[in-house]
Amino acid sequence: MGDDVVWLANVLAGVRSDLEVLCSRFGVLNVCGFVLESVAEVFPTWFSGRRRRVLVASIVYLSLLIARGARKGFLKQVLDLCGASKPAVRDAVSRFAFVDWDAGFVYLDPNLYESLSRKMRLPQHVKRYTISDFVKNRIWSYAPGLYQHLEVVCMRNSKKDCVTLLFENPDEFKNILLSIYKTPLVAKLVAEKLFTPIAEALQIAESPQKLAEKLFTNPEDVAKLLKQMLNVKSINK
Repeated sequence: MGDDVVWLANVLAGVRSDLEVLCSRFGVLNVCGFVLESVAEVFPTWFSGRRRRVLVASIVYLSLLIARGARKGFLKQVLDLCGASKPAVRDAVSRFAFVDWDAGFVYLDPNLYESLSRKMRLPQHVKRYTISDFVKNRIWSYAPGLYQHLEVVCMRNSKKDCVTLLFENPDEFKNILLSIYKTPLVAKLVAEKLFTPIAEALQIAESPQKLAEKLFTNPEDVAKLLKQMLNVKSINK
């Protein structure tokens, strides 16, 4: 057995011991066990370089999000009990989870989602994280008719959903918008609606308005920017 395997086994044993007390207090002991196993399976290097209390707090917090949903107050309770810092836990959890507080969804890295789904029945508020799914869910929550109509046209013309088309071929997506809405002004307003959750998910500094303007003036720049940001945000790959 290699040194790395022995080291990880020792770390997991210590974290599991701490989780038995904390997760029992929150009533999510089984979920904590599944989360710990899946994270170790999918991201074994995640445990390296982090303090034990940060590891424990991160697993408890993620387990609460999965079991109970995106609720405010869970993080503070976990931090108070574990003594870990908020920035450290948020940074640790962001490696494989993203929370849409407005819609109440908890998005997981696709590999972590698959691993967990083999161990437990995931609640409906837990989603596999892809940019396409996140944007669809966000737009569907405030403009279902808009997205549904746009999706039908994109699938009919390109055989791709509109978000995938926007990432892979912004110029074609722009042309589809113009064919539907006829005037550039209206088409840009619709593009802004799509770019709002995309900018949030990818942490793009430029505003949705500027991104929509670029789509119609220089779609090649939009393609480069989106590709670059996808590579930076590992959870979005």
